[in-house]
Amino acid sequence: MQSLAHHHHRGFGGDVDLRDGAAVFGAENRSPGRVMHVPQRLHRRRDGRVFPVEISLSPLETDEGKLVVSAIRNIGGRKKAEQKFRDLLESAPDAIVIVDPEGAIMIVNTQMEKLFGYSRAEMLGHKVEMLLPERFQGHHHAHRNH
Repeated sequence: MQSLAHHHHRGFGGDVDLRDGAAVFGAENRSPGRVMHVPQRLHRRRDGRVFPVEISLSPLETDEGKLVVSAIRNIGGRKKAEQKFRDLLESAPDAIVIVDPEGAIMIVNTQMEKLFGYSRAEMLGHKVEMLLPERFQGHHHAHRNH
């Protein structure tokens, strides 16, 4: 096996510098043994077509020294499905809000903005209780657990 130390991976989205068996993206990612996820990138096939990928890099200690295991996943299908979901959400005639288990607003559609008068940016990340009358806000969180 050939060592990957001091190897540079060149993707369409830029360089990934592999030094000492780990991908170096910044000081926060230099701890040994840590699995690192490269932000979504675009790569180019031999025929010139471009496709989106996710990359996970894991340092691996071997008898030959430090190596890097790279898992590369084509996420083109997932990206298409996400876009279809967003298009469906936006075309809905009803206001739609999606919250995480803690009640933080994660997704809203345009109808939510029109109905409640808040911009998307004003709602995202805030608790869904912001959309309720004050008299119901204190008790609403209990409904998330049912």
